[in-house]
Amino acid sequence: MVVFFDTMIAAHLIDESLPKSLEVQAGLMLGVDNWGKGKIDFGIGDKPPTPFKEMGTYCSRDTAYTHMLYDRQKVQLVQDPRMGKLAKHLVLPGVEAIAKMELNGIWLDRERVARRRLEFAEELETLRALALEHVPEPFREKASFTNPHFLRRWLFGAPPDGLGLIPTKFTEKTKEPATDEEAISNLVGQHPAVDNLVKIAKATKALQFLSQWEQWADHASRIHPYFNLTGTVTGRRSCDNPNLQQVPRDKRLRGCFGAPPGWLLLSVDYSAVEVRLAAWIAEEEGLLEVFRRGHDPYVFTAAKVFAPPGPQKDCLHPDWTVDSVEKTWTCVACAILVTGDQRQKAKAIVLGFLYGMGSNGFVVYAKDTFGVVFTETEGALFRAEFFALFPGLESWHLRCKRYVEKYFEAESPLGRVRHLQQVLSFNRVVSAKAVRQAINSPVQGTGGDLCLAATIELTEKLDPEEAFLVGDIHDALLLQVREDKWREVSRTVLETMENPAILRKLNVKVPIRLKADAELGRYWKDGAVAFSLETIDEVQLAS
Repeated sequence: MVVFFDTMIAAHLIDESLPKSLEVQAGLMLGVDNWGKGKIDFGIGDKPPTPFKEMGTYCSRDTAYTHMLYDRQKVQLVQDPRMGKLAKHLVLPGVEAIAKMELNGIWLDRERVARRRLEFAEELETLRALALEHVPEPFREKASFTNPHFLRRWLFGAPPDGLGLIPTKFTEKTKEPATDEEAISNLVGQHPAVDNLVKIAKATKALQFLSQWEQWADHASRIHPYFNLTGTVTGRRSCDNPNLQQVPRDKRLRGCFGAPPGWLLLSVDYSAVEVRLAAWIAEEEGLLEVFRRGHDPYVFTAAKVFAPPGPQKDCLHPDWTVDSVEKTWTCVACAILVTGDQRQKAKAIVLGFLYGMGSNGFVVYAKDTFGVVFTETEGALFRAEFFALFPGLESWHLRCKRYVEKYFEAESPLGRVRHLQQVLSFNRVVSAKAVRQAINSPVQGTGGDLCLAATIELTEKLDPEEAFLVGDIHDALLLQVREDKWREVSRTVLETMENPAILRKLNVKVPIRLKADAELGRYWKDGAVAFSLETIDEVQLAS
């Protein structure tokens, strides 16, 4: 398959904020009327015409307007050299590469799915029994842990009929206590029953995933998700039918995907990619130096914000020793010890404040995303410490704010534009959101474009008899690799992702290494061996 041009893909690149359908684009760019799409022009409701004569007119307009759109879009892309190069070297070639990946599909172990279904069903039954112990006897027969009316009466009702919990979220319409997943999660710690509810929700969702995968698997036990190049406004791909990008990190679920006998599954992702790209775009020298030294930004930040006042806090941390068993890091120069829990907290701090989040929002974000708890006082303290440590980030945030308020858009280093007219809104919440998007869209868009570039290159480089792409999971690529070729293929994939040709084609230079890490095994995330370019020769796979 060779893709010469695609008007939908081009429309998304030119203005990601507008609908991409042919009828909308034709109306906006050509000024033509709606010719039967969603109208009653042909007397048959919202469906295309069926009589032969009318169908001929309908299809001829489809064809003519598509070609006319191509003529207009081609001129727009030529007039903007950066956007034109992005279309030529990345976006349009990406259509072909993604289509091949979709056709390849990813292998599903049906036997594992069946076992996991039984495991989760038994777990769900046990969790429900434990939750019922906290339900008053008169209400147990009618207890339903998915019914919002029951949950509201049980969780927030006064004892002895209810648990008397304090709601943290309310519905918009009725202003009653909310009982959705986020609301229940916010109640964790108030009562042991809430922990069971959270686990019940996870087990229920796991069973839904497993049922969905079985339905989508073909005769060869392969699932062929759809990766949508126009699915997000930032440039990343979305995924559906089914959505591989939403599979929980639980190894029991991800471990259902893998490679058939004689093959292995290789997962390669960019290391701390958003932090690396933000350091580059913001020109934050302190953070750039962390990456130049090859350090983990979360360990470095933890050492700075959690160290007591004194020499350890002022240390530059030139080198670290790592205890992979205890999951601790020790600075060679000052002997400060960073634990796994501290690194997790520092990860929340870095990714929370990287785009300028406020301290109050950070407290909620840290708990929901990383499962770590901060007080509001700690949130304010760590926010101040983070920006004192990396002051260039605040300057970058201010530059982004001024730029989007002047030009109503944000541009990535590769030339992808995010249109943000919402910054003009009189609603402060809406305009503030547009400013945040002006900060994070170039970072997320660049990460997505680098992955797409690697997808294109690897599709051309790899021999499909030895390896081929099977998935795109945010900043990671999944490949099926022949057992006897894994080392050569892994090296090729890592080198391609760390040195993508798109940067040379667009004449873009990155001041730090785009480090990639790999995991290899029979199954996704389950029993996989981790390595990088530096350690690939040391890896020995179990026979």
